[in-house]
Amino acid sequence: SGGELQRAFIAKALTQEPTILLLDEPTNHLDLKYKLALMKELQTFKGTVIVVLHDIQLAATYCDNIVLMNKGRIVKTVNTRAIGTCI
Repeated sequence: SGGELQRAFIAKALTQEPTILLLDEPTNHLDLKYKLALMKELQTFKGTVIVVLHDIQLAATYCDNIVLMNKGRIVKTVNTRAIGTCI
């Protein structure tokens, strides 16, 4: 399935021990259980993770910093650790 393939690609990337991960919608095609597991796994990653998400609640829960964009322009930047999970 698409979710299994997505998880395999991410696992392959992690085994290469990168210092930076750039992921575009990594939770796409994943069931909720695997979305949450992936985001928790990314939180333990020792390097830098830059991830594109359309799910603002997921981003607010798991990401330290959020950049909100509209039509390719930055609208707002938020440090979620400074304010909790409310945006």
